[in-house]
Amino acid sequence: MLKQVFNKPLLLNSWSLVLILLAASSCVGSRGRDPKQRGLQSLSINKDSTSYLSALQFDQWLKNQLSSEQTSHYEKSCRLDSGYSPFCYSIVNFSELESRRASEKIKAKRRSSSRVLLPKFKNGLVSNWLDLRFSPVLTTLKGLNRLKPNEIEVLRTKSLGEDGCPNNISISLASFLEDQLPNRVSYFTIAELYEKGARCPSETPGDSETLSTRAGLFYLADNQLQKAEACLKRSSQDMAAFRSRALYWLSKVYQEKGESSLARETLKELKIKYPFSFHTLMALHASKEDPGVVLKRSSPTLLTRSEQAPQLNNLIEQVEILNENGFYKSADRVLSWILSDSERAEPEFMIYVSDIKQSQGNYLSQLKILSDVLYANPHLTSKSLMERYFPKLYFPIFEKHSKGLDPYLLMSIARRESAFNARAVSRARAKGLMQISPHTQRRLSSTKNVFDPEANISMGSRYISDLIKRSNGMIHLALAAYNAGPNRVDFWTARYPTSDPVLFIDLIPFRETREYVASVLRNYYWYRRLDSQDNPNPIEASLSN
Repeated sequence: MLKQVFNKPLLLNSWSLVLILLAASSCVGSRGRDPKQRGLQSLSINKDSTSYLSALQFDQWLKNQLSSEQTSHYEKSCRLDSGYSPFCYSIVNFSELESRRASEKIKAKRRSSSRVLLPKFKNGLVSNWLDLRFSPVLTTLKGLNRLKPNEIEVLRTKSLGEDGCPNNISISLASFLEDQLPNRVSYFTIAELYEKGARCPSETPGDSETLSTRAGLFYLADNQLQKAEACLKRSSQDMAAFRSRALYWLSKVYQEKGESSLARETLKELKIKYPFSFHTLMALHASKEDPGVVLKRSSPTLLTRSEQAPQLNNLIEQVEILNENGFYKSADRVLSWILSDSERAEPEFMIYVSDIKQSQGNYLSQLKILSDVLYANPHLTSKSLMERYFPKLYFPIFEKHSKGLDPYLLMSIARRESAFNARAVSRARAKGLMQISPHTQRRLSSTKNVFDPEANISMGSRYISDLIKRSNGMIHLALAAYNAGPNRVDFWTARYPTSDPVLFIDLIPFRETREYVASVLRNYYWYRRLDSQDNPNPIEASLSN
């Protein structure tokens, strides 16, 4: 029963073993040119060719390296005759292309504030209520630690009675009260506050879904199935959000209520909409279905030119010419123009674009493109496409330094941490393929070059191995510790004493860590599945080793 999942030791139940303990043990279309011949491999460069001279002139124009006379002549020639150069389309439309590219870069970002907003009380009433409602969650959260229990109760009561939006103080209160679990506050109290905050529209896509799902999980923990269903149903209908988690838990609620037909319908939606998510893998395993059946489908026929977005064809030809003549930075600039105007392009064309990104070593961009393609067009899934999506980079080094671990686990971590960028540096100064922080490097007493793939993988392997031992072999806890630190995980296991590892993952209060653990486990499954595609159940085989 779901009401029994809390207040038990953190043990793995039978159906959750599938991913949590795993570490213990194309045809080319006729349109356009063959991608193997244009821009996707290193070619000898003829610097006397018309192609090279055209690419050189455009590269110099992009970098403002032409004289004013040369620039004027170049631009005027393109305006008079679009066939003057294969790059004339970009010359004539440069302002529009750059404007669209700049617009794509502008994203709403939440900014944490160092300011602390303290609730003010006068005669037992809140005197700055509007400020508390409208201020960012972190701003008010920092001030709650200074309040007395009776003042927290006044805020809670007023927040639950508030009908206006926004109601950010209710979210702050819910987060604050989570710190008092498991003994000093009820799951129901926290769920009410998250539900109240979720009812207000959010400027950031997905926030309402996150809050409503969190409310549903706490109602579920309190065995309030009707309320859990209402929250999770609301989350699962938020089309602007990634709803895999909400659909998974909604199906569990329906199962618990004995509504098997609704449970099957919800799982069907989960499988169709999010065929590669962690929660879909868990659901498929529970129903004894094989997620790897998609690997038997035919490879999609790639398109090197687009009919639905023909304005991109001039640009993709420019990318090919620039790449084959060694002007990779300029090629990437033109690729950014393609990506900013690719909404109508065929998915088969976007796979070709992702191949070009891969040829440049930009795996982060490649994976982003493929993710969009796969989730929007799951019918295109095939072995060749999944091998693009889960590339086996640096595998011999991962294997060499696995130290008793599965090298695919290490590769799964690196895919999430750095997208295989050996020079990656995070805002927290973590570096390299496995994002080794200065603190971790000191802890491992290593003075090696952290940007060297072999040294970095060796350090990452040692660290995750230590964390797995510290977590008594529970890989989901080790991954959470790798991302957020082992001390935080100790705190969370005390706060959420559940026997269900999937529920624990979804209750982790840090969104980044929640998504991180689920993503790495998803990666791990598919790396193993691709390696064992003839075995109908590679996971069980791994567990028996």
